[in-house]
Amino acid sequence: MPGVKVIRSDSYFGFSTIFIIFKENIDFYWSRSRILEKLNSLQPGTLPEGVQPVLGPDATALGQVFWYTLEGEGFGLDELRTIQDYIVKYSLQSAGGVSEVASVGDT
Repeated sequence: MPGVKVIRSDSYFGFSTIFIIFKENIDFYWSRSRILEKLNSLQPGTLPEGVQPVLGPDATALGQVFWYTLEGEGFGLDELRTIQDYIVKYSLQSAGGVSEVASVGDT
């Protein structure tokens, strides 16, 4: 698609997310329309049976409103990151109005 800067994705068992980041000069609603066109034009069999892709809610970098740290005595960084990636992240994403939970930090 014209104007795409980078494409990122997260995939876990039963849940996948694709983030398409456009260049700064691309109109926000134009880019969402192009993505919807692509989703609606996927050929049958492209995705696994039963998968129904949806476009996430409107969100921009200006919408970052909450930063947090995950800490715990007796936990290593790898354990904390696992808790973040498989428990905290999905719990926060299931809350109404949350469009993305972006994990940042040690892996």
